[in-house]
Amino acid sequence: MGAAGELVRAMPVGWWAETGTALRSPALKEWRGELERRQEGKQFWREGEEIDLGKDWKVKVLWPPAVGGTGRSEEDGMVLMLECGGARLLWAGSIPGEVERELVMEYGATLKAGVLVQGPAKRGGANLTREWLEAVEPRNVVRWSRVLEEDTSLSVDFAEQAWGEGIELLKLQETGCLTFKPVEGGKWKVERWKK
Repeated sequence: MGAAGELVRAMPVGWWAETGTALRSPALKEWRGELERRQEGKQFWREGEEIDLGKDWKVKVLWPPAVGGTGRSEEDGMVLMLECGGARLLWAGSIPGEVERELVMEYGATLKAGVLVQGPAKRGGANLTREWLEAVEPRNVVRWSRVLEEDTSLSVDFAEQAWGEGIELLKLQETGCLTFKPVEGGKWKVERWKK
């Protein structure tokens, strides 16, 4: 969320989507307030929504559930499958391992995506579980962590699996922003802003 305010002022926004859960983050509250002041269109997305973004791009909402929820923004944060042709990117926010397990049970191998963008689990929990990574089969995992803290939710199990299966871990504090472009064969070309 660090640069979200600058981004929304620098580019046109036709509409925005959220889960509607309560917010704790001051930056997120400021961002939401800015979009509301600008009277941008708002959508509430829940599991099952499928949205056509144009030019072969579409998104499917996998989480949070259509009804219920925990009331905690990270557990109820959106999990989105973004597709362009055969290229798939799974955005999973900071969901904990318990949510990963529910999604694996619900979607199984249909979670497969070349890129997985997922933050560290909150409240000292762990994520990027073995079952989750086996279902998603990412080539790239994009990870961010709070201000220069160690990412304690990355387990030794993850390191072993990543090494054994050729998963590239991209930590944003080292790479800077990343640009993903779909290429032939359902793959993504990754460009780092920091070399």
